[in-house]
Amino acid sequence: MKHTILFLVLMIFCPFMYSQSKRIPYLLSNESKDEKIYICDPCADDTIKVQFKVSIIFDDTARYTVKSVILQSVQVGAKHVFLSRFDKKRSSFNQYLWDVCNAKVTYWYKNQPYKQFYSKIPFVVDNTIFGATFYIVSN
Repeated sequence: MKHTILFLVLMIFCPFMYSQSKRIPYLLSNESKDEKIYICDPCADDTIKVQFKVSIIFDDTARYTVKSVILQSVQVGAKHVFLSRFDKKRSSFNQYLWDVCNAKVTYWYKNQPYKQFYSKIPFVVDNTIFGATFYIVSN
């Protein structure tokens, strides 16, 4: 009996614990601009404000499946770094920061609910540009 109850409790709460670790911010609306997105990172000594722009290419605009997400630019403080001008020979921290931004932004934008977003718009643009801001803070 105890094993059955324990099994049922684990079956109910394990999916909730897993889903909390993979939260994705909704980045398609201007209404969520007031909400700040924070990412904890052990390499950050201080809070780093990161602004970015992405270009999204849809595979099938009828179903809104994302073919690719391309990080076009990242702005950290006053420095605006475009992907085409990014110098690979910079410091390892700059490379690490670029990799973190690229991984997070790509994952977030591949998993956005585009069907809900584009149902409000009468026309569809294949190559769409979005942008947002997030903060990298130390643990």
